[in-house]
Amino acid sequence: MDPVSEKFWTVLRKAQQRYASQCSRRANRSVATVSNGTRDLNRSASQEEAMEAPKEDSVERCKVTVALTLTRTPPQAQFLPTSEIFFLEKQIVSTRAVFPYKMLRRQARERQDYLYRRALLLRDASIAEKRAKLKASLASGKPLDPSIANDKTLREDFKYDESLQVPDKQNGDSDLMNIDDEYALTSGLVDPRPIITTSRSPSARLSAFAKEIRLLIPTSIRLNRGNTVLPDLVSSANAAALTDMVLLHEHRGTPTAMTISHLPHGPTASFSLHNVVLRADIPNAVRGTVSESYPHLIFEGFKTKLGARVVQIIKHLFPPREASKVGNRVVTFVNKEDNIEVRHHVFVKTGYRDVELAEVGPRMTMRLFEIRGGSLEKGSSGDVEWALTQYTRTSRKKEYL
Repeated sequence: MDPVSEKFWTVLRKAQQRYASQCSRRANRSVATVSNGTRDLNRSASQEEAMEAPKEDSVERCKVTVALTLTRTPPQAQFLPTSEIFFLEKQIVSTRAVFPYKMLRRQARERQDYLYRRALLLRDASIAEKRAKLKASLASGKPLDPSIANDKTLREDFKYDESLQVPDKQNGDSDLMNIDDEYALTSGLVDPRPIITTSRSPSARLSAFAKEIRLLIPTSIRLNRGNTVLPDLVSSANAAALTDMVLLHEHRGTPTAMTISHLPHGPTASFSLHNVVLRADIPNAVRGTVSESYPHLIFEGFKTKLGARVVQIIKHLFPPREASKVGNRVVTFVNKEDNIEVRHHVFVKTGYRDVELAEVGPRMTMRLFEIRGGSLEKGSSGDVEWALTQYTRTSRKKEYL
């Protein structure tokens, strides 16, 4: 049965029930009330068929006559009055004209609602699964699954996080270089404990340079690496609760590179070294025992967000100096056209506003070529935050720091 016919018979059945109930109430009344106030129930079928409803041009009219058997009256054929027939015709016309379109719209609306609710359930299940994997990774200390770590959609909400620092509008920084601060847990609370080491089988000059870097950073320790492979070295440093690792490289006895890695989860910054001058090679340098007081750090020329990231990595190698203790050392990092000049001085106050400086060494020039999110540990596949590309065509020289 098609929907129009089903709707028609439903309306017809309701009309029969309504008319039967009216006739039952009228039959129960008194004879006088029935003769004066009710309609003539013996109206013939021929008279009923003679009364035709007005026809419309667009819709075919139909007439319905239904025999009703009343329970409390003599059994005889009773027919619907003309008003009920008109009512049924009106319902049929409206049903034929509107019902198919209403049904299609309702089905489309229900289908759309079902698909939307199913998409919400799948999204919530995916987020819950990724959160469970993240908690398991943090609890075990293992690297995060790359499928989750490289998911860009999970990072879209970080720009609305109120716990992040306010971007520097003066320098035009619309967002921060780093999503979270790796140094926030221990910065200013615990003195850093970096380890200074070299590549395997170092030369005498590289070993001397490592000793001077050890004296430059007061709370650091130096390790003779020997034949220890890098994964074992990193795992030992993590077991000893060391905060950073400084790895020095050489080429034919000349220090050429420095890698600074924050433990246990990064970041890792790689610098190339140029114009390295040891203490013994600096003319008029201070000889004797080097002061190991906490130095005063000076950073100059770091104006971009990449420069701020480099400052963050370098300054957390040094312990924070108390404001009440002046000390007698100063370490300077000056950025000149992406070349970081490093100088180490001691000073003595000769007057109320007069200070006399003396260079201690070492002296070197650092140039950044990569920042990676992970550590030096094997299997730590962190994202490359920034890398120097020498073969990029530019109209003018670009300064990154």
